[in-house]
Amino acid sequence: MIDATWEGSISPDVEIVVDPAPLAAALQAGLSTALPDCPLATDTKATSIQPTGVFAAVPPTLPASWWQYLPQPWLPQDRVPILREQTVDLRRPLVPGERLICHVRLDRLRRRGSYEYLTCTLVARSGPEMVVEATSRLVVRA
Repeated sequence: MIDATWEGSISPDVEIVVDPAPLAAALQAGLSTALPDCPLATDTKATSIQPTGVFAAVPPTLPASWWQYLPQPWLPQDRVPILREQTVDLRRPLVPGERLICHVRLDRLRRRGSYEYLTCTLVARSGPEMVVEATSRLVVRA
């Protein structure tokens, strides 16, 4: 079980460098057909990634992948959370190569039966500027 005293805790800050390359590689490997509305698309020769929208250089959903790089001391290592819902509030477009300081906050922890429900928020800043706030609702087996 997750100790309820963790509720309200904030993880240590971690610097994240905005890098859309992993998504671009996945798209080149053939995921673009499964993600037709993605703001990146492969060209017909599959040799480059071509921008197709305002967020073409960096997709607005990229911060959803940053959770794996941030410590979450309240979550035991032997537990894998399942994502139930996520919202991403992107205040401005992300820029490839920019460095953001990020942390995760455990906003809420509830137990029901043999499951624990967590609401966590990933916050990314560039200096004093809030760039991204991504809130996830997770479930783990107690």
